[in-house]
Amino acid sequence: MVAGAGIALIPRSMLESMPGHHQVESWPLAEQWRWLTTWLVWRRGAKTRPLEAFIQLLDAPDSAKQGYQ
Repeated sequence: MVAGAGIALIPRSMLESMPGHHQVESWPLAEQWRWLTTWLVWRRGAKTRPLEAFIQLLDAPDSAKQGYQ
């Protein structure tokens, strides 16, 4: 993106953690597109402990996720 060409769709928090983030422009999505279903896919046999922990975090109630936002 910093090279001057392209479009990316990433969370603002991820953008802000990247080097050079101040050199790109960002715009929020329109309200109708702000919440989309995202699929989590992994290769058969590649389910690791960190992946299991991430899946559990995604399944946790919102109150349990507050420290991760």
